[in-house]
Amino acid sequence: MKIATRTPTHLKLVHCPWIIWSLALLSWVTGCCSLIFLSSPGSGLVIASLLVFALLLLVLYPIAVCDLSKHQETLTIRQYGLLGKNLAEYPLQMISAIEVLEGHHKSGGIFYRIRLITKSKSLYLTAAPMEDAEQVRAIALLVSEFMEIPLNYVPGRSSALRYLQD
Repeated sequence: MKIATRTPTHLKLVHCPWIIWSLALLSWVTGCCSLIFLSSPGSGLVIASLLVFALLLLVLYPIAVCDLSKHQETLTIRQYGLLGKNLAEYPLQMISAIEVLEGHHKSGGIFYRIRLITKSKSLYLTAAPMEDAEQVRAIALLVSEFMEIPLNYVPGRSSALRYLQD
């Protein structure tokens, strides 16, 4: 997640999940090459799995643009992905806190997500988990200071699945 605009009254953050998209591209290329070079009877399922996996990554992890405006008193989250554009707006006063959540991949790696706490639901700044702890903490602190709301850190959860269900 990168800072696109930072003024006393406007904060714009952009997240492009390049690593995930690179994995999708690699999976797609592998599937296409397998389609060309493999002709064994059992290879169809493997090829289809690779191609579907690539498409799922592209659909599930769009570009996210988070726009916080004190003039308009709104948080706007725009997501641009394979299936089009999604727009959601929320009043800034409904957000009471921000949390950095830590999760664990099955492989043992750690990932982080930034969640805004409201009375009705939780809002995640990005669909994709982030792996750079310092960057996540810096972004969360920046949003916390900009909105003048408390920042909390929630240590590791037992599984990524439970983490994503919040």
